[in-house]
Amino acid sequence: MRRIRWSGEAVAGLAALSRSEQERVLHRLELAAEFPRMNPVRMRALFKGLRYSVVSRRRVVYCRESADAVEVVAVVPGQRAR
Repeated sequence: MRRIRWSGEAVAGLAALSRSEQERVLHRLELAAEFPRMNPVRMRALFKGLRYSVVSRRRVVYCRESADAVEVVAVVPGQRAR
């Protein structure tokens, strides 16, 4: 399983969530670390080229994969991701 690394923006985005939303995000990231290509790649706009996961229809988690880690780039409100 790959490690999970966090950008400063992603840490701030996670901290702004409720405890239950944080747990959902962390669960999704554990899955992404084990199966890094399970999520689709964003094809346009601000986070183009990053893999993403929609959590509770309210948050989108953007990640970049490398050989040894999944880097969490951002945790943003769903509307910002458009």
